[in-house]
Amino acid sequence: MADDLKEHPDGQKSKADYAEAVKQLLTAGDRKAAFDIVKKALKYYPSDLFFLSYYGYLLAAVEGQTKDGAKICSEAITTLRKTMPADMEFFYPLFYLNLGRAYLEGARKKEALRAFQEGLKFDPKSEELLSEVKGLGLRKKPVISFLDRSNTVNIRLGRLRQRLWK
Repeated sequence: MADDLKEHPDGQKSKADYAEAVKQLLTAGDRKAAFDIVKKALKYYPSDLFFLSYYGYLLAAVEGQTKDGAKICSEAITTLRKTMPADMEFFYPLFYLNLGRAYLEGARKKEALRAFQEGLKFDPKSEELLSEVKGLGLRKKPVISFLDRSNTVNIRLGRLRQRLWK
């Protein structure tokens, strides 16, 4: 499908065609080609929030414009919240996924985690969001929270906890 879109650069396709092509290319790991398709889709659908969200993420990932990319993703979420009926919240996880990924491109791990967790509020079983959170390699809280993580007591209790709950 992505090849078909590339063969007809002046021909307008449906939103679904563009969206499917982007999804396939991202699944294949070809972010540059996905970015090209998103830019093409935005020529025909300039206010489409899905394409804007993908544009923000891919702007960060492909062009390295991480601040602008995250800003575009955030603006897409804000606009979505204002315009989308309350019962349409199932769209939010994708938007937060793109925002989190844009933050990761800019090495903003805390913001990325917050975005992924916000997306998980809407879909706690989202494989993509869960995978991103897992990929961050988060550490568990110290066993004794008022002691520093590097305190010997916390280190030893943490190792014990790890062995017991393997």
